[in-house]
Amino acid sequence: MLLTVPPFEIGPTDGFEPSLDIFHHKAFGERVANLVASSPSGAVFALDAAWGEGKTTFIRMWSGFAERHRRLKVIYFDAFANDYQRDPFLALSAEIYELLDSDDKRKQEEFRRKVTSVGAALARGAIRIGVGAVTGGVLSATSLEDSKQAVSDLFADQVDAVVATRLQSHRADKSAIVDLREFLTEAIASLEDVEQVVFVIDELDRCRPDFALELLEKIKHLFSDSGLVFLLVVNRKQLEASVKARYGSELDAAQYLEKFVHIWLELPRADTKRFSTQETSEVYFTYCVYRMTEPGETIASTESLETMRHLAIHHKLPLRTIERALSNFAAIYNASGGANILAAYQIALGFMCVLKAMSPAAFQEFSTGRPSPEDALRSAGLLDIPEEIESYYLRTLAKLIRYEFSDAGNRERVKKDDAHLNELEGFWREDVIWTAVRWLREVEPS
Repeated sequence: MLLTVPPFEIGPTDGFEPSLDIFHHKAFGERVANLVASSPSGAVFALDAAWGEGKTTFIRMWSGFAERHRRLKVIYFDAFANDYQRDPFLALSAEIYELLDSDDKRKQEEFRRKVTSVGAALARGAIRIGVGAVTGGVLSATSLEDSKQAVSDLFADQVDAVVATRLQSHRADKSAIVDLREFLTEAIASLEDVEQVVFVIDELDRCRPDFALELLEKIKHLFSDSGLVFLLVVNRKQLEASVKARYGSELDAAQYLEKFVHIWLELPRADTKRFSTQETSEVYFTYCVYRMTEPGETIASTESLETMRHLAIHHKLPLRTIERALSNFAAIYNASGGANILAAYQIALGFMCVLKAMSPAAFQEFSTGRPSPEDALRSAGLLDIPEEIESYYLRTLAKLIRYEFSDAGNRERVKKDDAHLNELEGFWREDVIWTAVRWLREVEPS
């Protein structure tokens, strides 16, 4: 069994090919494309989804679809891969530069000059975006006065000269920004068979907070009305945390982001109408097992996989958590040589593979201590299983947990009263669940 899920191989024009679009997101992608295509220059959209929910995979498929079917030119920018840079302006400009015709040297040179002029203005600090301006008045804009006082205390005789120089260059610097916007508008309008240029910025929520927020500020203040439409791909909750990390917990982060994002979009987990009773987690779990199973291989530990599948559905696990849980299982399964172990151990192993991926802290509690039956069931999310959930594996796992973490007297009562559990191979052995914990501690995929 492969240790990891092979990555999606999405070609630049594949779009929402059925073999790739396992969640049937095509209809949603079409609606996004229609919205973007009909939007004015400078519009900023943000696609929100939780960590590990397939945002990047969706946007790669969407980019191919948009270019192939809607005459949209997509520029893809991985913000996280570029957050080592001090200023996002040049990183964004470098991506836009690729739009220009490589044979038109004059236009390329003109763009470089205009970017250099704006870059120089930013370096001089002449176009300084104060806190008050950035936050739309949410925070008091006192930074300019504070900075001037600090400089005055140190260099009293130089303040006037510095201010005079900045005033003289201010008009030229504003003109440089206008020139850049006008150049981009004309360059984009001259592109053949292109309805709209969409600048997709992915992984923004994974960046350093200062880089992510400076990037938003540059989009708003330097690239508005430049012929571009922006589509940010983010985890909204995490981006709001970045706002608070930079400006303080008292700031209304949602209100702050409204200054930059015109419309929020939410990536649906799946088009559930296509799957009848199947939930996104179940669809992806089945897909991952299929991709990780090598040709001609038959996985013996079916009880482990079924336990994991039911837990994935029960907890609506994020897609990346499902991948990590299956990597945990594959490591143990391969290390055992594919042995077919007793059913109770299979169920315990499936549970621990999921728990370790879902909640490392809870897994650590099982590793280092012996929780009460109620605490153990609570960690598993199985303390109260709704009656409408008819899952043999969840209910059997709950009984196994209660049996193993009970005292000797209660264990005997369980063995006497629960005929179903008595039929489970290996349940009567002590420390079945702890054995699964030990296996996972010995082999730990990164």
